[in-house]
Amino acid sequence: MGGKLRPSGTRGLALIILAAALTLGGCGGSGGGGPDDGEPTSPAGIRLPPAWTPTAVVGPVIEFSGSSWQPCPDSPLSQLRIGDIATQTADTRYPSRLRDKPDWDEGSVVGLVEPAERVEVLEGPVCQAQLVWWRVRILGQDVAGWTVEGNAYGSWLIPAQ
Repeated sequence: MGGKLRPSGTRGLALIILAAALTLGGCGGSGGGGPDDGEPTSPAGIRLPPAWTPTAVVGPVIEFSGSSWQPCPDSPLSQLRIGDIATQTADTRYPSRLRDKPDWDEGSVVGLVEPAERVEVLEGPVCQAQLVWWRVRILGQDVAGWTVEGNAYGSWLIPAQ
């Protein structure tokens, strides 16, 4: 590959491998699957995890019973809605970063939500990288930004009691 492509960390390397696999027919068809099972491989013949295989997802928001809902395909369940007062779970060790954009790579850090701190949910959800982002304002402060509600293993931004 030519040009000015400069990977940043593991994510950049994964994107380069994915682009190379796509260019070489790594998503089905001839030449890109594993030896017998059709799993994708990198140009170097390394078997890639299924999560790296691009999949088109089209469909409506999936509603679940109770207070949890799935705002985006392939995202973790959410418990938040605009207007809610939420709190950073007290059992987390680190604060959550607030960013000026709902994006890990492009968003600049504008503040921190400390454990047990309360926020008002202003905007969202925005789905990016299979995560659910919400724009929140820290109560009692003039600090607002985008933060992730949680991941597939749990939520750290939850409705306040």
